[in-house]
Amino acid sequence: MQNFLLMNKNLPAVLLSSYDTKFKNKHYHSLFDDDYNIKYEYVGQNGTVPDNSLQSFVANFATALAGTLYEQLIPNSNANASAKITKEEVDELLHCYADTLSCEWAKETGISYFFPEDVYSSKIVPLDYYVGVIRGQVHWITIITKLFLIYYTDYNTKTYTPEECNSAFGSIWLPSKNKCMRSLVNFTEAVSPAFIVDDYDMSSGQYPTWTESVWTTIKVQMFMQPSRRYEWMFSSSVYSFLRLIAFT
Repeated sequence: MQNFLLMNKNLPAVLLSSYDTKFKNKHYHSLFDDDYNIKYEYVGQNGTVPDNSLQSFVANFATALAGTLYEQLIPNSNANASAKITKEEVDELLHCYADTLSCEWAKETGISYFFPEDVYSSKIVPLDYYVGVIRGQVHWITIITKLFLIYYTDYNTKTYTPEECNSAFGSIWLPSKNKCMRSLVNFTEAVSPAFIVDDYDMSSGQYPTWTESVWTTIKVQMFMQPSRRYEWMFSSSVYSFLRLIAFT
């Protein structure tokens, strides 16, 4: 958004974020950004989601945000005034994101068909939230989000064959449901023009640039600090040894 405002300061823009001077979630988008640290606990279809839960907060915020965006796009329209995102839906979605892709919502929506075996399995293994820009492939968090968005914004009212569906723009054939889903959801690469423009001057500051650390494993090296007495004995021994060599 900052780059667009640099080009046109009169461009209307709104930034929605929980960030003020620091992140409230200190594990944001790290390997520890899990259900425990965001205080999420899966309730499921047989339970009751509390009103003071994370699920309830996200549902209320998402409903207000969606209603505001809809009113901005279509002023004076009450066509979607009754639309509400339920805390039960959020509970199931967070279960897929924070706990395991072997979740009921992925099965019910049918999008689990697109998950490879190493991503979608019966094991309770959460997704890796560490998201980078240059990783060689689209992150599974991004792919899953796209699939869920396509499911929720599907506007198809016609009957398509699998071949017709796959050849149409923004369409995905869902074998498990035997239907064609159509949506305007699409991918856009988050690459700064600084990495695209030929012979770009990296010192100009015109476009943002960044460095990115990437690692595949986490390891810790521990070093024991000896006691003062041991340090003194060791130093005295080394000193005596060096003096002995010097005088021989």
